[in-house]
Amino acid sequence: PEDLETFEFADSNEADFEKIATLEPDLIVMRQNAYTGDFYGNARLGEIAPILALETGMPGWQDLMRDQALQLNRVDQIAGEIDRYRALVDEIRGRSGDRLAEMRLIWGTALPDGGMYVIVNALGYEVAADLGIDVPLFDPQETEETYYEVSAENLDVVADANTLAIFAFEERPALGESAAFQRLPAAQAGRVFSVDLTLNQGLARAACAIARRLEEMATE
Repeated sequence: PEDLETFEFADSNEADFEKIATLEPDLIVMRQNAYTGDFYGNARLGEIAPILALETGMPGWQDLMRDQALQLNRVDQIAGEIDRYRALVDEIRGRSGDRLAEMRLIWGTALPDGGMYVIVNALGYEVAADLGIDVPLFDPQETEETYYEVSAENLDVVADANTLAIFAFEERPALGESAAFQRLPAAQAGRVFSVDLTLNQGLARAACAIARRLEEMATE
């Protein structure tokens, strides 16, 4: 909705319980890891409204959305979101499929010290596979691990990719400035792309946004 109200948490990331209570919410939705880790004070929030904790940013997001729909009695709305994603994937493949098929993609997250989180299991890989992109590290049946950390000296683990999509690459420049990174084939070919960190988590809308971003990478 155009009149959707948003507000920021404090710098400490502590929830403003009084502010939340004044909004009189019917439901509070948060990521599963935030609920499990009690990031925001589940007991206090639960006094305001019921809490729905969701896994996001993972493969199998369509099943996650269907589970969510059953809990919220919103099956028709969820089906529409999934159909919209599928239609977008078909549209993009029809327009840019040949270029997408040339990509061998690895996702990562830049670290301030010049190292990198190498992502191995995430929503972005599932979207890339749907688009016909080669994703060599993606095998959700083999591992529950979502990422692992490598130092600047061990970046050769991503040397097999001709395209790197890296969250926070521009915000954390030490990675791109390292000699080891600059020797990577993707860097040599100018095929390193910075990705907005807000796309690191989500469901159907994040999947659509990632699909559009991947088409941009393929055609740049």
